[in-house]
Amino acid sequence: MDGIYKTMMNKERLKTSNNFTQILNWVLTTTLFDIYEKAIIINLNMHQMNKSYSYPRIETIARETRMSQTKVKTTIKKLKAIEATQITKRGRKNIYTLNSSLVVRRLYNKSHDASAGAVR
Repeated sequence: MDGIYKTMMNKERLKTSNNFTQILNWVLTTTLFDIYEKAIIINLNMHQMNKSYSYPRIETIARETRMSQTKVKTTIKKLKAIEATQITKRGRKNIYTLNSSLVVRRLYNKSHDASAGAVR
């Protein structure tokens, strides 16, 4: 293994050691969100750490999800439009709150309406 690669991997391991992020199964399996929206939801969830909100910078989200800053901004706008997340300005920071209970309710209603429609 290349020395530079080893060093990078060790630094990444140190930053994330003893930490984990719980991801709800519906986030992974739903077809309501595309892969970019799922990555943003997971990233915001990771930054919440026992709080109901997070405030990572766009640059941080872009780096951690391997997206461009433009893609992060447009994806966050889409998540806000469908009310999957709320964004509150606090000074120069954006405070992100995931509305998971609302999204779960919409997913349930959407699947329930689709199955009811199929029976008719």
